[in-house]
Amino acid sequence: KEFKICTSLLVILLYLDKSSSFHLLNIAQFMIPMRTILYNKYNFSYNKTKNTYIAKYIRNLHFTNDSDINQIVTYNNLCHIEINHMTKLFTKQLPESLQSLTIRDNNFNLPLDKLPKSLKILEMHCMNFDHPLHKLPNSVQSLHIDCKHIDIMCYPQSLQSLTLRYSEFSGNINNLPPSLKSFAISNNKKQSLNDLSFDKLPQSLETLEIYGDLNKSLDNLPKNLKSLTLWCFKYNLALDKLPEFLNKLILLNCYTFNKPLDKLPKNLQILKLLSTPFDDLNQLPNGLRYLKI
Repeated sequence: KEFKICTSLLVILLYLDKSSSFHLLNIAQFMIPMRTILYNKYNFSYNKTKNTYIAKYIRNLHFTNDSDINQIVTYNNLCHIEINHMTKLFTKQLPESLQSLTIRDNNFNLPLDKLPKSLKILEMHCMNFDHPLHKLPNSVQSLHIDCKHIDIMCYPQSLQSLTLRYSEFSGNINNLPPSLKSFAISNNKKQSLNDLSFDKLPQSLETLEIYGDLNKSLDNLPKNLKSLTLWCFKYNLALDKLPEFLNKLILLNCYTFNKPLDKLPKNLQILKLLSTPFDDLNQLPNGLRYLKI
């Protein structure tokens, strides 16, 4: 009977907010051991949980500008840390259990050369960051960089998702790891998007997003590509040799594009033409299931 009650309460927890969930567990004392479910589900503020008995259970932690990150060692099971508006980050003290790190601080500008070897996700929104990222752990699978200057010469070999949004980039964009499945890139003051060699992109790539000034043929994209997004104001080249298995194409704000779309891949199922000229529905593939114009 108690098991059935526990099961019912667990279902209820799925629909309660954070505060209500913990209040319920405080009432149902026999369910206290199940608090770990909530510790995995929610983000917690460091200022509200430091020096408390629950610190050792928390897996997702949020720091703000008045936090003292020195006490982070008391959080033994941390998997994700999000840091907002902090300029002091002592990476040597990050827990070895850490799998995800997000930094949102335009003033952050300290080297990241001692990240935990367990890290899988790194997301940076730090416009003034200008240190090289040459010592990223090979465990990193997802890398999202939104900074003024980025210097990456060697990518983690297990990298599967890469997003580069920047003003200046020093690195090799034509030597991406063979494990990469998703790649998003935007305008660059140091390197033109036209310098991107599409025939050198990893054949494992399934998703490609390009934002900015591109005026180059897309004839040699990876054969396994399934999704392509172009946000290129001046792009006006034919799209008649896209990969055979492409099933999603998005043209966004391609104001000058006026080429026919009668040779799109037969496997294309999703087509979005947003703020992009188009006036002939007869050109579209027969297998198309979703169209937005």
